[in-house]
Amino acid sequence: MNKVKDFNKIKDYLDSVKLNLDQKLPDFMIYDFDELAEDVEMEIKGYRHHFFEITLEITNGCRFNVDNFKFPSEGSRISFISPRRLQSVHVHPEFSSTSKGFTLFFNPEFIHTHFASNNLLKDFSFFKHSLSPMVRLENKLLAELTDVFQKIHYEYNEYGTQSRDIIKSYLDIILHKGRHHYTWTQPLDLANCRELEIASSFEVFCQENYLDYHTVKEIALEIGLSAKHLSETIKKVTGKKALEILNEYKLNYAKALLSHTQLTPTQVAYELNFENPGYFFTFFKRLTGLTPVQFRQF
Repeated sequence: MNKVKDFNKIKDYLDSVKLNLDQKLPDFMIYDFDELAEDVEMEIKGYRHHFFEITLEITNGCRFNVDNFKFPSEGSRISFISPRRLQSVHVHPEFSSTSKGFTLFFNPEFIHTHFASNNLLKDFSFFKHSLSPMVRLENKLLAELTDVFQKIHYEYNEYGTQSRDIIKSYLDIILHKGRHHYTWTQPLDLANCRELEIASSFEVFCQENYLDYHTVKEIALEIGLSAKHLSETIKKVTGKKALEILNEYKLNYAKALLSHTQLTPTQVAYELNFENPGYFFTFFKRLTGLTPVQFRQF
């Protein structure tokens, strides 16, 4: 069965794509595109990893998809990819000789030991699954970020007693620079701080667990609220029903699977943890007006 590849550790991913790079730390690594073999050609369809990835493309990079967002090969951009996003990537044969840039991976605990991934999801919009992970770069910002990546690369390779803390500080700069230049319009704030906190916690919970839950009542129990209070709060803050948001995550993942994997609609149903493929087909058509087969052909 052609299943989605799932990489729990950075090393698992590196071994799978055969980039032949040394990983010096278990929870962080960075590489310069110049380190890749001249004949590298990598194509991976339908995979997810459980760590964060940031890639700076100084010149033309690879062509890739993240969930339902498609990115052609083009330069001067930075992508911020959070755990569990469905990806497909194609690196062309001339990649290493024509492309300049850096990629780094890190576990959420690398930044601060008390951090969990939901802190990053709440603080940085580009990590949300419903939004694009991409920031396009003007020359000034490109030069600034290139300098920071080069410094991180140096510290990683010349690792010393203070290098870990230095890398964390540089990584923090990259995240905040990205947030400052990320184009996204915040919804109108009509709620109080507690309501915003509940809505944010709900969205983060959905993003990290949408495959395992099918009702708002189940999530409310996990969050420690009544289903009624949770639903009313989500509606007030977002203008959407709580179940609608949960279903959007499921639907976006289903669309991504149908778009850039060879999984059959039945396999997609099981990937989304529907007990009966028929329930999934009904769910998909109700929300899109198309059957999974029609969506793939369209």
